[in-house]
Amino acid sequence: MAFLIKIAKKFFVYVDETDPSGIGHVVNAAGEVSPTEAAKKSPGFTDGPLAFHTDNCEILALYALDVATTGGQTFVSSSYQLFNELATTRPEVLQTLSDYWVLDTFKDYSQFPPVTRPMLHASDVGNVMFTYSRFPMAGFKGRQRNPNLVPVSEKQIAAMDAVQYTMAKNAVPLPWSKGDIAFINDMAIMHARSSFTESGQGLQRHLLKFYLRDPAQNWKIPESAHKHWEKIYGPNTPEGKREEEWCIRYEAGQEDTWESNG
Repeated sequence: MAFLIKIAKKFFVYVDETDPSGIGHVVNAAGEVSPTEAAKKSPGFTDGPLAFHTDNCEILALYALDVATTGGQTFVSSSYQLFNELATTRPEVLQTLSDYWVLDTFKDYSQFPPVTRPMLHASDVGNVMFTYSRFPMAGFKGRQRNPNLVPVSEKQIAAMDAVQYTMAKNAVPLPWSKGDIAFINDMAIMHARSSFTESGQGLQRHLLKFYLRDPAQNWKIPESAHKHWEKIYGPNTPEGKREEEWCIRYEAGQEDTWESNG
């Protein structure tokens, strides 16, 4: 653990200017609460599958404190392969993804208002980048999209289905054992997860999640993503500095204030 933190501190910056937490814990929090409370958890904090998505960062780092008894496989798939295939077969999907979408946060709007941005961005040097998830549009169990928001269109549903189909078709499973660390270029790769079971031990599958960047090597950020990048990597104090708190141990309820794209 000390070694992991030493590496991360050189590059590490995290999630939200309103929440200085420096480490996210990916656990089956829904399995530790009542069915009513479990229905309110976002899909990343259950034992169910996750559709392909990005975490909207530069380098997504995952450290496996422990893995599930069965399942819980992490899959990765190339965003550039997705773009190239859709450009050839479904260009209208790329246009839809490039439009502005109204994304629900399923949280208190006074602190976490809906976000309006594209799912697909292009930089002025020709790079493309996805900041993509079905969850803010489709909802999940007890977290259903606010009916006062712009309804999800048929074009958006078709685009999300095309993304999931193409990414799943080209997916590669990551070898995943206790103690492993995965570094994923979130600007070029999406990831997903299969459902899993735990052997009667609460919170058995436990991943630490970091959002990292290397300012000396990072890619140029598209203009349409600048606001979000400043939120997760920019200053969060009146003095123009960034302060973070690293919660090494998971505490129930922490996930309710974390961003989740699963």
